Amino acid sequence: NYAWERIGDTPQNMDPRLDRFKVKVVYGNDRGSATARALTKRMIQAGYKNVRMYLGGLEEWTRAGLPVERSAEPAGVNP
Repeated sequence: NYAWERIGDTPQNMDPRLDRFKVKVVYGNDRGSATARALTKRMIQAGYKNVRMYLGGLEEWTRAGLPVERSAEPAGVNP
C-alpha cells in the first residue's frame, strides 16, 4: 500500500522510492474504481514505468480468497 497523495504528478515530483518496484499495480476498492483509473493515468503521465491497474479491485481479490497484507498505516505516509 502506498498513499496516493505521495505520488508525484510530474517527472520532477516523482517519488524515486517507487523505482525499486519492477511493476506498480494500482487498485481500488471495487471493480473499475474511478479513483484507481485516475491514479493509474496520473502515474503514467508523470513518467512512472510499468504501471498496471487491477480492474477487479480489492473486492474481487478478497472474494476470490486471495491473501491480503495489512499494515497499521499505508506505506509512504511516514517516509
